[in-house]
Formats: sequence, structure tokens, C-alpha cells
Amino acid sequence: MTFSPVITNTASDVDQVNGNYRHVGRCGFSTFYGMDSSGDYVAQPLGSAAQPWLSAHLGTLSIITNIIASIGVNQDININPNGTGILRSKTYPMFPCVAFVNFDGETADNISGTYARTLTEVVATIAGHGYKVGHVVYADFTSGTAADGLFTVTAVTTDTFTFTHGTSGSTSGSITMNRRLILGSGNVSNVTYQAVSNFYVNFTEELEDENYSIVGLTGGTVFQSNYGSESLNTNGAKTAISVNIIHAKADSTGHSDNPKYANIIAVR
Repeated sequence: MTFSPVITNTASDVDQVNGNYRHVGRCGFSTFYGMDSSGDYVAQPLGSAAQPWLSAHLGTLSIITNIIASIGVNQDININPNGTGILRSKTYPMFPCVAFVNFDGETADNISGTYARTLTEVVATIAGHGYKVGHVVYADFTSGTAADGLFTVTAVTTDTFTFTHGTSGSTSGSITMNRRLILGSGNVSNVTYQAVSNFYVNFTEELEDENYSIVGLTGGTVFQSNYGSESLNTNGAKTAISVNIIHAKADSTGHSDNPKYANIIAVR
């Protein structure tokens, strides 16, 4: 084995050691210093054909043979193409599912707390509510004089969230947020229940924009022949962080009850 130092003995001993070790641990613009197939320590491209790296740590990624993993527990791996670039699998573009949810349209999963309204601003206090700015919520004011309704969250803290009421005045009391039970999900925080067959799916992380596609399937507790003519769709009320979902018949009239199982997929 031979060792070819980057900084030679024309420099001081300290500079030689420090300089060469910096190169051992550094991936440069186009060159990495490591062992080649002969065991010599030389400059070479990272992952060259002559010496493909069996493992490497780059930032928070670990590359071992042909496996890319995140360093740390429960850490995400984010792949972000530049500009208008897209992810591809060989020659085919990949259009990933950006959110999905399977929820029980018949079973409530409400959360409750208190509220105070000053003029038109309502501040609700519910520990760990999980709402984000832009989420659409349905508030049931169980005491005080505020009228129930559908609202959009304008500000949040861990245990409070704010929205604007259509009526001005000072009042306070108890509040319940109408939601439905989530059975399984990805990038969905909660499902708001507005009325029979009418829901809002609120995303955990905001999507790139509102130009995503929605696919919906619905079903009952037992097979019913008329379910084949029903669907879940959106009436166009969607943003990058929330989408309105309607359980409808083929003739677009509202269904008379809530679906037991509602499955929503967002693709972008």
C-alpha cells in the first residue's frame, strides 16, 4: 500500500497531519480521497467504477451498497428535483401520492375545549388540537352566544387556534370541533365533519399548490348494490392544505347518510 499525501513534507508536521485528515473526511467538488482497488490512498471520483463505495455518510443520509437510509431514528428522506424536474423510475416519471386517508364517516372523533370571542376574532383553547393555518374546521359552540359554523384557521399555537367569526361581539364558553375518526392516513391531520355527507380533509404538511388530483372510494358496513353508483368527490373547494369532500350519488345529489368507509388519495 502506498500513501500519497495531499500536503507534502514541505509544510510543517502539524500542517501535514491536519491538511491530509481534512481531505480524508471531505468530499470535494468532484474528488474524494480514499483507497482505490489496489489499496492505495489516492484522489478519485466518489463512487467510481474502479472503487465503488460500499458505504458513505453524506449529511444525514447513509449509503450502504445499494440502500439509501436516513441517519437517526424516524428521520425523513426528502428528494427534491431542481426547478421543473420530476422524479423518474428509469424512463417513466413518478407522480407520488402526496396524502391519503381512510376515515369512518359515521363515527365522531370530536375534540372539546373553551373559546373567547372579541369582536369577530375567536380564540379556542384545546390541548394538542393539531390544527394548522388554513385548516377548515366546524365549530359547535356549546355555550355562550356564538353561532355554530364552518371556519378557516388563521393562527395557531400548540394549544390554541384562531379564526374569524361572521358575527361581532364579546362572548365565551365551551366549544366542540366536529371531526370524524381516522382509521389510517398519511399526511392528513384530521377530517372535519361539516354536515351529512360533507367533510373537509386537512393535510399535515402543505402541498406544493392546489393543483392536485383527488381519487375517492366509499363503502358501507355491508354490501349494498346502490353503492356502485355513489362516489366521493370535491366541489372545487380546495387549497394546498385542505380539501372539501362530498359523498354524492351519480346524479350529484347529496346522499342521505354518511359513508362508513371513505378513502381519499391526493396525487400531485
